[in-house]
Amino acid sequence: MKEIKGMKGMKGMKGMKGMKGMKGMKGYIVSLVTILLFIVLINYARNIVEIKNKIQSSQLNSFAVEKIGYIVNDIMYDIKNLISVEISNNDDGGDDGRIIIEDDLSINKGNFFSDYSLFLSGYSNISGANISLSYSNPLSVHFSNFHIYSSEFDNSEFYFRNSLGESSVISYNLTLISNTSYSNYIEWVWDDSGVYTTINYSDPSNNFTVSGYIDPTKGHTFIIHYPGGVNAKIKAGRFGALTVIMKIEQKGQQLISLRLDAKLLESPIYAIYNIPTNISILNANFSSFLPAA
Repeated sequence: MKEIKGMKGMKGMKGMKGMKGMKGMKGYIVSLVTILLFIVLINYARNIVEIKNKIQSSQLNSFAVEKIGYIVNDIMYDIKNLISVEISNNDDGGDDGRIIIEDDLSINKGNFFSDYSLFLSGYSNISGANISLSYSNPLSVHFSNFHIYSSEFDNSEFYFRNSLGESSVISYNLTLISNTSYSNYIEWVWDDSGVYTTINYSDPSNNFTVSGYIDPTKGHTFIIHYPGGVNAKIKAGRFGALTVIMKIEQKGQQLISLRLDAKLLESPIYAIYNIPTNISILNANFSSFLPAA
């Protein structure tokens, strides 16, 4: 019986040892689960940080793109103070359209760009944007229908023509303003048909409006004389290989404003200045000719 009791005791000892083993196993499993949970939490936190970084990067890029857009619009606005451009299509649904150009001849464009480059350099330092603006004489606007308006920095010469030679201009309406009273003017010889042209002129003492047809295959010169032997010349029609050109030349600085309203058979879709522009902020970048319209 004692022997049996001893056996029972041994069985109890073995049971206790088994229970202890099970407890140890449970502790090991709990520790393993804790470690695995910790690893999951670390990975989760890491993913959250990566997502936040991606969101912040996306937000920064969106901000940079938006800021570049504002800078481009601001530069366009400033250049439009020199030459502004408007293009429109035929309201009746046809292909023909209009180009309206306004040129402020009271501003020396060379001096303007010299000062403006210094301004942009200072603005770049303050804003953190890298801005590069390239300009050359003459300042010109290029239209998608191959027409060009060109203006010399010193305001001595301006012209509007098709870069391919033949132009599709139907009519011109030219307005000139001078700060000097003219002595007299000599009209060109008008034709029976061709491009219908109107010239509006005003100065402190005089104003006149003349209109009629000009044959685009012939050259026409309209001269306005001023005191001191200086003059302004308006040339239209064919000069060399250029047809239906509208060109204004002046000796001295009499004209202070020019507005040209041209109606054409083919309407342009867009217009750009001959000003290569590069703007970069963070990973966002704008690199193109500056839009004009």
